[in-house]
Amino acid sequence: MFKENHRGRKLHEQSVPPKSQLGKEALAFNKYSLRKLEMFKACGAREALLMKRNMFVYVFKTGQLAIIALVTMSVFLRTRMTLSFTHANYYMGALFFSIFMIMLNGIPEMSMQIGRLPSFYKQNSYYFYSSWAYAIPASVLKVPVSILDSLVWISITYYGIGYTPTVSRFFCQFLILCLLHHSVTSQYRFIASYFQTPIVSFFYLFLALTVFLT
Repeated sequence: MFKENHRGRKLHEQSVPPKSQLGKEALAFNKYSLRKLEMFKACGAREALLMKRNMFVYVFKTGQLAIIALVTMSVFLRTRMTLSFTHANYYMGALFFSIFMIMLNGIPEMSMQIGRLPSFYKQNSYYFYSSWAYAIPASVLKVPVSILDSLVWISITYYGIGYTPTVSRFFCQFLILCLLHHSVTSQYRFIASYFQTPIVSFFYLFLALTVFLT
């Protein structure tokens, strides 16, 4: 009876036509609304904006690293070091401390990553972007931070401590510290993304540092 009524006939006439009769702009035929390159650019711009908002954290970390580098240089000052077996152990200790400080400098990245996880999972469930589009720009944009922190540390400590004055050795140590800083920063983000809670993440963080440094 309802279909024979004028309201029922009108409702039947306004039904959605089959998919073959619709244009490509009427329905979404892809999982994500943007193409991969546009998605990558959008996530990169978003990550750059988040880095600008957290600029105080990065500036504070770099300043703190510079102060610790000055203290380290004053402890292992080159005027007190000679070419002996005892002072060779001091040089090894200075190198170990440099690696240790570069690794610890990226720990605040874990807290920031944990704070971003709720928005990431919500936006990912709505198919705003994929996981790779979120992770790759975050890793790429951290390269200048790794270069800056490594350059600040090695510029203060290398010639102050009295390592080999060869320029090639200077750049080799700079490259090693830069790659180390970037790798451990990525590791911290992975731990934060996997465990998703501060207590468990920091527990496995210090466990990983213990295994790596022993």
